[in-house]
Amino acid sequence: MEHRLAILEQPELVHRAGNALPALLFIMDRFAGSDASQPVQYIEIAKKLGCSLSTVKKWIADLEGHELVRRTSCGKSGVILELLSDALGESADLRRVRELVKSLLQQVASIRQVLDSSLAATMASLNKLDS
Repeated sequence: MEHRLAILEQPELVHRAGNALPALLFIMDRFAGSDASQPVQYIEIAKKLGCSLSTVKKWIADLEGHELVRRTSCGKSGVILELLSDALGESADLRRVRELVKSLLQQVASIRQVLDSSLAATMASLNKLDS
């Protein structure tokens, strides 16, 4: 509920969402939950919101047009709907910091992988010398 208030307490955001506000709140619920990265079908959203499939598609397109959400198609599995951080009032600077942290985490993982394989090769060489 607290995450919905983050949206509802921002009159400008509510105004930008317009008629698509129910879809934005639905996406916010998914964003706050553990299934945020899982695809969802439009028909599921329509059932949950009690509206037509065409209405859901229009709302999602409107939200995407207002740069409040990002939609990634997953074919027959549905779509992944990502709430853009600006929709929560986060600044572009904060978004850049988040992207930088994500990039750094990927680089660290890559370095770890190189170190692990180098260590394995060194151990194999040492074992050969020991024999």
